[in-house]
Amino acid sequence: DTYTRSTFSLDYLLNCKATREEKERIRQVVRAVLKYHGKKRFFNKLTGPARIGYLSDIFPDARFVHIIRDPRAVVSSLLKVNFWSNNNGFSAPWWQNGLREKYLEMWEKSGKNPCVLAAVQWRQIIEHARDESNERLLGKNKYHEVRYESFLSNPKHMLNQILAFANLSSSSKVIESLNKRTKIVNMNLKFFKHLNKNDIRAIENICEPLMHIFHYKKINESNFDNMP
Repeated sequence: DTYTRSTFSLDYLLNCKATREEKERIRQVVRAVLKYHGKKRFFNKLTGPARIGYLSDIFPDARFVHIIRDPRAVVSSLLKVNFWSNNNGFSAPWWQNGLREKYLEMWEKSGKNPCVLAAVQWRQIIEHARDESNERLLGKNKYHEVRYESFLSNPKHMLNQILAFANLSSSSKVIESLNKRTKIVNMNLKFFKHLNKNDIRAIENICEPLMHIFHYKKINESNFDNMP
């Protein structure tokens, strides 16, 4: 927000181009980071909308790794974090200038259920990212999707995939760092404890088209009786 524009973290920035001043400010910061770390490549983690169009306007050679997670787990997580509840995440769209009217209508028809509001934003973020990553607009081999669950099942393999996508060679240091960490645990099943059956069904109905694409299965009716 400081080095690009004040609305960066809370806006989809669809069809937005960076001003000359914004480009120079953030490029200068990145150059400084690379210099002080003695590195040739810069990596940054962002949450929320991908903002691919805006960022690729600043960094034409940028590559985007999109981490996608089960929508039920994402919704459960958002509803528990303080910043979401303390800053109107339960009662209004969190990110601005990107949520389609049909998704606002879905939320309103649900009685403005906070779970549905979070779910439509999960769906919208992924749809916009896929639209912005269109090869005709972004270029080939600049966008890569990684399922959170696939990473957890085989982190070494997935890390090597990401490195290859970024045109970086496999590194023993990366694997060594991974091995030194505490055991990586799949936290998805926590949503069973924090969402009720009706909310889970509502999320699944909203997100079903993308859940199918990413192989997230709806919970069978009989399985609700065995929820952890």
